[in-house]
Amino acid sequence: MIEEEKSQASVRSGNQGGTMQGDTFSKVDEIIFSFIFPLYEQKKRQTTYVYRIIMIIWEIIQMFALSLYSVDEGTNEVDRISKVVGYLDGSQLSLILGKFMPYLNIVIFGLELAMIILIVVCCFFLRYILANQPWLLTFLRAYIEVKQRMLYIWITNINISSFDCYIDEDGLSHWRADNDILCFKSDILQIIGSVIAIINLIIFFAMSVILNVSIYNHNPKNGGLLSCPNGSFACLQNVLLFIIIFVMRIFYRWPFWRFLLSVGISVIIILYIVIVQPYYSFMSNFLSTLQWSIFESLRLCMEIGYIFETSMNSIIPTIIFIFIGIVLASAIFTSNYFMIKRRRRKLFFMKNGQPYINLRSQDWKVHSLPKIKDPNTVEPSVRFLQQKHNRTPEMYNYVDYIYTTAIKRHKQNAYLYFMYANFLCYYKKNFIKANSVYRQARISNPSFILRFVLYCKTKEEGRIGSESGS
Repeated sequence: MIEEEKSQASVRSGNQGGTMQGDTFSKVDEIIFSFIFPLYEQKKRQTTYVYRIIMIIWEIIQMFALSLYSVDEGTNEVDRISKVVGYLDGSQLSLILGKFMPYLNIVIFGLELAMIILIVVCCFFLRYILANQPWLLTFLRAYIEVKQRMLYIWITNINISSFDCYIDEDGLSHWRADNDILCFKSDILQIIGSVIAIINLIIFFAMSVILNVSIYNHNPKNGGLLSCPNGSFACLQNVLLFIIIFVMRIFYRWPFWRFLLSVGISVIIILYIVIVQPYYSFMSNFLSTLQWSIFESLRLCMEIGYIFETSMNSIIPTIIFIFIGIVLASAIFTSNYFMIKRRRRKLFFMKNGQPYINLRSQDWKVHSLPKIKDPNTVEPSVRFLQQKHNRTPEMYNYVDYIYTTAIKRHKQNAYLYFMYANFLCYYKKNFIKANSVYRQARISNPSFILRFVLYCKTKEEGRIGSESGS
């Protein structure tokens, strides 16, 4: 086929002069990557759709509870509504445990160490585990999924509760979990718990960044919900969520900054999702805005409601504004739905629902694609393949032409080669050519994170080859 020959010629031209150079990984890379490789998993067909839906619902529930968190500045006590819903996000667990909170911090620290030890064990004994105890890898991945992602808000809130203090009218700092204990003064257990909690947060936050930026499903065809071309948004989202939790818990005496940072960050995340479209599918992008839309609208209304509650000394205004916030969130849902859909259509390399170029026509050379100045825009422009009716040989050839045209302009862009290889692997099932393009990505000076993913692809290819050979 003419298009296939042109595609292969384009890749061969990129390979010339650098076939062998840079194709291997440095010793430092291999040592670092080998520790995270056991967590890497790319299923041929994603079967966790229901789990993803449950996770999204769970995140919405936690963000709903977090949006209602407030502290009465007069009494320094948690607001009545927050006391009820705070058990959903872990912020009020300290009220149950009180002075026994440090013991929970020690347990969390033990869980952190257990995770690190398991990762190290799987790194050194990976071949044995794959051959004899593969369930251990499944357990480790599930353990990390629950601890680092499902319980992200819970663990962050619990650790912050260990050093969440307030100053009374006499200038004394009291621990909110137990008012009789002065912060960092009268109780050794509280001091130890606070130190351990800070260590927990550092380890937990660092692991969250590493895992989110490096471990993700990049299968564009069968990756399921929340599959994405890279982990940058998941990492950014967790960093900003950490900031929001910290602001909500610590900035209780500065309502203006609490409002500005919490609502402002939510707006930024929603706009980022709408404009950048970090996930492959429309539904993934839309569902990702739900929790932030709820948090944004409820936080806005709750800040107003608390002003009326303080002046009227009644909880009724706050309850009314909660319902107003729910209505506002529904309006934002609808707005996000249409904005994401409109933006998505604009990103496509399509004109009136048809390709810019019909490769089957005789005069296709007369027409040309829009100039591809930014190689990062290529992958979002071909997401019309997410729609099953567009998965035809003609459309595949058109997408192939888009990628090879972009590669001619950006011959040294490793990320572009990686996206092209994913298309060849998951859509066209041309594994031989895909491996060649992955190899070209490796020698095109990829970023550190992309090098890790390419390292995993190389190891995975070698493992599958050895298994088939044996």
